[in-house]
Amino acid sequence: MRVSIYALFTTFVTTPAIAIAFSINQSSTYNNQSEQYTDSTRAPLHENFTVLAIKSSNIQTTYKTEKFITETVSGVRWNDDPLNMAPNHPISWGLHFETGCLNHKKVGTQWDLSYRTHCGDIQFLHSMASNENEIAKDTITAMKMWFEFTYKVSSGEIPAFTPFSKVGKYLSLSSSEQFNAFFTKPYPDWTPAGLFKKECYRKGGNLLKPLGSRTTLVCKKQIYSSTETQNRALGSALHMIEDSFSSSHVMRENNKEYGISHTNNAGRIVKFGNYNLQDGFRHAEADKNYDSEAEGRNNNMIQIAGQFIALALSERQDKVNRWSDAEVLFNENFETTDENAKPDSIGYEHKQIIHH
Repeated sequence: MRVSIYALFTTFVTTPAIAIAFSINQSSTYNNQSEQYTDSTRAPLHENFTVLAIKSSNIQTTYKTEKFITETVSGVRWNDDPLNMAPNHPISWGLHFETGCLNHKKVGTQWDLSYRTHCGDIQFLHSMASNENEIAKDTITAMKMWFEFTYKVSSGEIPAFTPFSKVGKYLSLSSSEQFNAFFTKPYPDWTPAGLFKKECYRKGGNLLKPLGSRTTLVCKKQIYSSTETQNRALGSALHMIEDSFSSSHVMRENNKEYGISHTNNAGRIVKFGNYNLQDGFRHAEADKNYDSEAEGRNNNMIQIAGQFIALALSERQDKVNRWSDAEVLFNENFETTDENAKPDSIGYEHKQIIHH
């Protein structure tokens, strides 16, 4: 099929708005006066959900600072752009995002994180199934691994400079096996500090390669901070929590209405979506429309995020292990009605395009 350069450009540079449930806006900045992220082009929902969770969390006011907020939001953004390419290389990022989606059936640990995150094998970062045959139980298992890993990094239990080859000893058996498969095997010498603060670009000439080609990365050397790593890990977990309330990512019992995401009283998980089975433009409709005034307070997205923040920061401060409480929080709010349910488009399927 012949596609115009303009159409490709338009699609790719707007990909972040299309593909990301609860729209995230890399160009938005934190306004300390209004205590919100602002941008004139697109609502930074992920960012402001996170600010609200921090502000409502039962933590010391010394943590409710601009530095803590912006570092945590950097972690929230990491799930969508784990190589931090979008701010400075948006066209390249969009092109290779599309490459990952076109090759989703073969994208795995041999591909870099930018390819893997949305259409590849780590869609659990967005509370989605990674392939069309993955049952809900397996998606939950992968999500719980990430929940545990990010909790233990953000609380300080896993030191920021621990090589991935040694991370498994800090995790439960199931999470250790999952982490080893997804991260230790391809990146044994990486550390949490390096993971959450990569800044990379595609090597010169890569843009001339056809879609479907893997490309070579060049990553800048970074100065890592344990505290910043902890805050970014915290944000990554919050992204996954928030995405689980987007109706284009997860169908919950009371969150089945097309194009609207209910963040209160959403109920248990019925089934997961899979991005490759969905239309990207239709997927985005649930990003913009959410009902935060629904009756009831069960499964309240902001409360859950706030509780996660409070547990991690309390442990960071007093060194009293609270993973068992965090695990209860996960189990209660990521319960499924059918652990064998397979994913589908959950109402956001591709619409047939008629060419004249």
